Amino acid sequence: MQVTFTLTEIPDALRKHCDPKSPVPFKMMAAKGLAPMPPGELVKVAYLLMYDADAGVAAAAKATLAGIPDKIVMGVASTALPPQVLDHIARARGPKVPGLVEKVLLNPATHDETFAYLATTCKERELEIIAENQARLLRHPKIIEGLYFNKGTRMSTVDRVIDFAVRNGVIVDGIPAFQEAAEALGVLKTEKGVPATAPIEVALPVETEAPAEVAAASGGYIRLSADDTRSLFDEDEKEEGENTEKVASVTKLLLSMNISQKIRYAQLGNKEVRGKLIRESNRLIASAAVKNPRMTENEIVVLSANKSLIDDVIRYISKNREWTKNYQVRWNLATNPKTPLPFALQFLQTLRDDHLKILAKSKNISNVVQTAARKRVLQKEKYGS
Repeated sequence: MQVTFTLTEIPDALRKHCDPKSPVPFKMMAAKGLAPMPPGELVKVAYLLMYDADAGVAAAAKATLAGIPDKIVMGVASTALPPQVLDHIARARGPKVPGLVEKVLLNPATHDETFAYLATTCKERELEIIAENQARLLRHPKIIEGLYFNKGTRMSTVDRVIDFAVRNGVIVDGIPAFQEAAEALGVLKTEKGVPATAPIEVALPVETEAPAEVAAASGGYIRLSADDTRSLFDEDEKEEGENTEKVASVTKLLLSMNISQKIRYAQLGNKEVRGKLIRESNRLIASAAVKNPRMTENEIVVLSANKSLIDDVIRYISKNREWTKNYQVRWNLATNPKTPLPFALQFLQTLRDDHLKILAKSKNISNVVQTAARKRVLQKEKYGS
């Protein structure tokens, strides 16, 4: 977002205090909050002076803006301040002043980028306000992305905004598993993945404080406690399998989730969560897990050799150029019968001679791959290349 705004937003009588060409004493007076002006104008002028070329003026303005009483900031947050000022207020003072973020969110002058930022940092009450602003969701899909990745967003809210977006032709590229999430809700799509225009009715389940088993049995969403959230999101420093109590707890939580919840936590969860959900037979859940941005190269090395994973996961790994730079991944994929033939044959071209000879004799791979390996071995023996 642009850092400053034009002087036309400042009354004529006050411009001498924040015009970059004005003498430093004039600017310093306002920077220290000594020039008489209404609270709203003081906030705007101090904000502008924070970016003044004179370091002393900028420092004084920053201190003044930070020191304006909360009651005054709350009062001006509902007025037509420049979007940049509202953004600064939300970021710098929002976490410290109860109710301030809500005022900024309800202010029509607030910029969409501010909404997108707040969607990643807000708590439940503010998140619901963000999710209800449908015009902004359509105009700036980054807001939907922020809601999705915010651990505090209700699962029912996530499903609601995704359903709304797809029905209105909005695809959120920042959510790797967006397509899977939309399919889990039963949203129509064409062969090209573009949403169909014909609306369908989807009855979204209701979140409940009932025991997980009850919620799952009724098709509802389970509500997670702070401890539950930590067990699903935070990476465990202990080696896998050490904390058996935690493993049992996570397993129970995952078993009690509906498909929509599993897709979201597959993409956001820690190593233990994504490791369990990537082995699901449901392609939507497994595909979401392999798209988890926290997935490590070491995990991919192990997964690429797993012959029990669904085809979609192996195909996704095969298409990822970053992961297939790793030789062990390419070797695993070349020997994995789930790997699509075009990829297996492509990886075969990059294997060492000793590995080619193993493939040429292997009976655990596709006949096509075995034959191609045998031909390549013979070619190398004949031409020495």
